[in-house]
Amino acid sequence: RGLAGLAQEHGTLDGLPLRRLTAVLHLTRVPDDVASFDCDTWDDIATARARIREHGHVLDEWISAVKDELGIDLDVDTGVLLDLARDAAHGVARPAAPLTTFLVGYAAAR
Repeated sequence: RGLAGLAQEHGTLDGLPLRRLTAVLHLTRVPDDVASFDCDTWDDIATARARIREHGHVLDEWISAVKDELGIDLDVDTGVLLDLARDAAHGVARPAAPLTTFLVGYAAAR
């Protein structure tokens, strides 16, 4: 209702300062225990590391599914590919990461 009132008052929301748009909003925190967490004890750090490792399994499962879908039967050195993507992203530009890994894969297939 607040934004509708501003739009009616000014004829549009376009060009209004963001603080004016958000001043009428009533914000509330929505807790999410898995989105972020404090790491101020060694136990907290161990928990964080375990959560990070869980994502590695997801990546491995995704790679296996893609290989199956594409009919590719070879070992993928995920660490080397991620290092290559990181070097391209940080050394050139972020969009260089997927392009570089594609080109290296293409060259390897030839």
